[in-house]
Amino acid sequence: MLEDQAGDIVRKARLGQGMDRSAVAGAAGLSEAELEAYERRVEPLSPEAAVALAEVLGLDARKLARIAAGAYVPRLQPETTPDALVRRLVVAQEDGRTANCYLFGFQDTEEAVVVDPGAEPKRILAELDALKWRPRYVALTNGHPEHAGAIEAIMDEWAVCVLAGAQDVPLIGLEPERVHMVREAELLPLGRHAFRAIFTPGHTLGGVSYLADHACFVGDALVAGSLGNPDVPEVGYRLLRDSVGSKLLALPPETRLYPGHGPSTTVAEERAANPFFSTAFIQSLNVP
Repeated sequence: MLEDQAGDIVRKARLGQGMDRSAVAGAAGLSEAELEAYERRVEPLSPEAAVALAEVLGLDARKLARIAAGAYVPRLQPETTPDALVRRLVVAQEDGRTANCYLFGFQDTEEAVVVDPGAEPKRILAELDALKWRPRYVALTNGHPEHAGAIEAIMDEWAVCVLAGAQDVPLIGLEPERVHMVREAELLPLGRHAFRAIFTPGHTLGGVSYLADHACFVGDALVAGSLGNPDVPEVGYRLLRDSVGSKLLALPPETRLYPGHGPSTTVAEERAANPFFSTAFIQSLNVP
């Protein structure tokens, strides 16, 4: 099931552009109450209303209507890549919120990466032990607690290097000297291999994605069929669309995208299905 339904996409696009609900509803031929019901998931967004709203909000009408009709479900991605293994753990915080934590390692080394350990450190550590992995890095896609909440417990157990974007370090709760502030396109060694940092700001100003062996861990920059919530409306919205469009969707189409919430997806699927990016925009990328 998608993390974002069609009404969520409409809400993010409207708020991200600083548009008034009443004005958007009127321009789309809807009442304000109808639009509010769609945005709050009280009523499912119809494909017809999706087309009207997409035109007002600058979204791809065909793609939004497809999601409204329930016709887009990303394919389940296997846990193995050509040379590596990805293990997803949906970790729960005390308030009931959940997020995806990922364990990643190449199959010819014991070194591993823990991506976004938001909660349940004992479970994360037990899974590392079961895989016979030794974590070398904790890689944070953003500094919000649901992605970084278990970090100190893991640091107590293992001498890991914490990776994050410089602008998110104040959110993490660690002294800056305990965090390696990654650089754009920095290669980080892992056994005989390496993975790469990609700056994807917008959800937070220091947002980072990590690319390794046809797998990209994108945090809250993207969820299947949608974007994350911009941390700073308008500024964040523009940053997110630019980050995802120019960097993530320009990756090879077979690249698997592992979000911070909801199911995994691929670059090819997001090019074809994400309403925030029109077909004309995808064609302008001039990528395979």
